[in-house]
Amino acid sequence: MSYIITLREYDGAEEHDVEVSEEDYNKIYAGDYELADQYLRKEIERKNRLRAYRQLVEEKKQQEQGQSMNKSCNLLHTESSTEQTTIELESAAAQNDTNSYLRWSDSETKKLIDLYRKNFTKLNDRKYKRKHIYSEMAKHFLLRFNSDHIEAKIKNLKKTYKMILDNSKKTGSGKITWPYFDAMQEILGNNPENNPISIASNREGFEPQIPLENLDDIESDTEVS
Repeated sequence: MSYIITLREYDGAEEHDVEVSEEDYNKIYAGDYELADQYLRKEIERKNRLRAYRQLVEEKKQQEQGQSMNKSCNLLHTESSTEQTTIELESAAAQNDTNSYLRWSDSETKKLIDLYRKNFTKLNDRKYKRKHIYSEMAKHFLLRFNSDHIEAKIKNLKKTYKMILDNSKKTGSGKITWPYFDAMQEILGNNPENNPISIASNREGFEPQIPLENLDDIESDTEVS
């Protein structure tokens, strides 16, 4: 059985999630800093090698793209326009691929909310590191999302829930039904700031009136800053 432990560099500039055995996990938490340092150095070296490899791949890709552009320009005799069009098309394709990969499905969102509910107490307990909890939650999505995606999605869900709640105090009705309201209400409803009494009569078929452009989370996109 393996565990994920978060190790921080000496200058505190960056944290690293490292997979360790159960035995080493217990040793590190018992104060074996030398062992922790070994894992940290190996992880930093691994990431540096990965960055170097990705840079080489990117440089090779750019060279191939440049050669392809030159061939197209020679055939069409419109070098500047061909290059601009190629870049725009590639940029749009890359953006579409990224959005498609990071888009949360309804079932994934419901699974995340359930995981959030189960880990809610730990996430609000200073004894536990949130980064580690988010990493553990990410494992349930088969590497589709990482800890940053998990954290960003939860923030979006909380933001949307709060937005709907604030709006309900002003209008009490609307035209957009958010399917995750009840689930988020079960998790966050005990917070006095959310004032659940004001919406108790609207939980069945709750339809908040909020402009579409303010409900980015309904589109189920992950935002990572």
